[in-house]
Amino acid sequence: MTHEEIDTTLGLLALLSIIIALILQVVFGQITVRRLRKNPETKHKLGMEYVSGMDIVGVAQALSWPKSLTFRSSKRTFSLLPNAEMLYKHTTKMDRFIGRLFYWTLIEAVVCVLIWIAVTSIN
Repeated sequence: MTHEEIDTTLGLLALLSIIIALILQVVFGQITVRRLRKNPETKHKLGMEYVSGMDIVGVAQALSWPKSLTFRSSKRTFSLLPNAEMLYKHTTKMDRFIGRLFYWTLIEAVVCVLIWIAVTSIN
């Protein structure tokens, strides 16, 4: 493969990953996070929201990381992540699957973009 073919392939992979991650963010936000926002028990335990929509990423992150890490951080009085125990209590297996799929697709998209930038900057 030539350098241009590798560059094009990485760019297309990054673009496809971003599109899939955005679709999954909308689906996860509309299905799961909206329901968690309406629940008075979970409404104020969804973590910090710096930018609109960041709580969707935070909930997906809390559902994607190992339970030992997220449960430990949720026991603190101040935590940037949502309360993981509460999330597992109020989400279904399908919610967790969509959240994990969204989070790891988002991470993969970011890694693809960073690799693509590094490869294109070499030339």
